[in-house]
Amino acid sequence: MAKLYHPTYITAYLQGVKESVAECDVPVDPLLDVIALVDTAPWDVAPLADSPMDYEADWLATRRAGLDLIVAMAAADVQFGDRSDQAWALLYIAATDTAGESWAPMDPLTRAINRDCTRAFDAAVPFVASELRADKPVRAEFIELLEFALTRVGNDGEEYRAVVARRLGWLRHALPDWTDDNIGLLFGVDAPPELAQLTVDLAIHWGAPNRWLFETAPEMVRSAVLRDTKQAVEHFMVALLGDWPGYRFDDVVSFITQHHGDYPDLASKAGTRISHIVSDDNIEQRHIDTAVQLWETLLDSTAASALGGFCWMHRAAALDDERWAQLTVRTIEKSHSGGRWRHGAIVRAMQVPVSRSKLAVLNAIVRRPLEQWERYHIGEHIGEVLDNAADLEQTVEYQQLDTALREHDMIRDEPKEDS
Repeated sequence: MAKLYHPTYITAYLQGVKESVAECDVPVDPLLDVIALVDTAPWDVAPLADSPMDYEADWLATRRAGLDLIVAMAAADVQFGDRSDQAWALLYIAATDTAGESWAPMDPLTRAINRDCTRAFDAAVPFVASELRADKPVRAEFIELLEFALTRVGNDGEEYRAVVARRLGWLRHALPDWTDDNIGLLFGVDAPPELAQLTVDLAIHWGAPNRWLFETAPEMVRSAVLRDTKQAVEHFMVALLGDWPGYRFDDVVSFITQHHGDYPDLASKAGTRISHIVSDDNIEQRHIDTAVQLWETLLDSTAASALGGFCWMHRAAALDDERWAQLTVRTIEKSHSGGRWRHGAIVRAMQVPVSRSKLAVLNAIVRRPLEQWERYHIGEHIGEVLDNAADLEQTVEYQQLDTALREHDMIRDEPKEDS
């Protein structure tokens, strides 16, 4: 290390070691010696170029690279041996030093992962997780660190809670008793003002669907859904498909219809998200059935005029063509909705075998305003569709589509050749 005197080069060295941790034997003792050394900012930094943008002008990036290396070692289950307390101490001290500036204009998690103290706090989780995998107990100092994080206020509180929220599923797994005992501190009356709801919002935004959260804080979850917090409606639909208590079919239908007046887009957003979920190739039929039941039920409700999102069900290959087409026609006719789903619906309706219901879908779409490229796509392929539907030429659906195409100048009678 004698030649790597400048933090620019030491930083690059630590970053390089981090990239290879999972592939080679790691010399724990010498690496921790280096990490501990740079943590002290051991000497003044000499300039390497005219602009400090071209080199590390201080030890901050080097310290961060050292902590990142500890995290990478923990994630790879590298054994720290008798140096584990020292590695932990480096993380703990950095995680509780809130002197660094916050990137206030950005969202809480982006600020957190770009601020040294909350970045170190986030790094403490994989370190403790590694110790748990090695059958070691959770450190008491980690509990202290959690409580320290959850009692911060202002921007500090937002950033520390962003880390907790993202890791909430793991915390519930690793510390079930602690999470049960600290519900009030997490998102209850013991949380600093306005940070309880924020914690729920962030947990939904950045975490996987969490049944414990949905059952523990139902009012805050529903608030997140109504405010269209990122991922909230999708997680709400996962809860429906999972038949979670409080989010069963009747609960969800009642919630959507009761709030339709104040939140008229909620039903459509639910349709978009559940369509996305059940479009997975490995979806179970029972989930398709639940999605279709929700679609049908809302078509007969006060929210029937705002269900355009369900038209994305054209992506659900496991949904029977006829059922899909019939419900799509009903939805278009009731909501007069348009959107980016139209192209996919057009493509599916044009696929063989052609049916009366599919012709009805095309008719309903053609009779509403279309983008020019949609008109072009229909015009390019509709002749083949009508040829494939020759056996249906006398049906009402065929005649209505033929009329609509002519009214919108998408097909014309070809002039007869002179004999």
